[in-house]
Amino acid sequence: MKEKYKKPWIVALRSGKFKQGHTNLKNNDGRFCCLGVLAEINGYDPTLERYKLNGTEYLNDKLLNKFDLSEEAQRHLAAMNDGGEDAEGNRLREHTFDEIADYIEKNL
Repeated sequence: MKEKYKKPWIVALRSGKFKQGHTNLKNNDGRFCCLGVLAEINGYDPTLERYKLNGTEYLNDKLLNKFDLSEEAQRHLAAMNDGGEDAEGNRLREHTFDEIADYIEKNL
């Protein structure tokens, strides 16, 4: 992941400005998945820059390429956010934005 996107994303996730939601990048109540926060803080509308698979929204290829974020990393982060299966089929519990920020800081 490109460092110029990583650090502001971590700060945004820890800021308390964004309310955490699940399965949607951004829902009608203004709640965000961790991936939706990444799109939002970089000037992209999470409700437009997405695709849906098995009921979960993900960032489209255009944004994945821009942020240099792999599909595998995206699936893992979505599973952490929602409490679901990652790309390798591992079942994960729901994580808070703070926990996800810690993961991003150490692993991406």
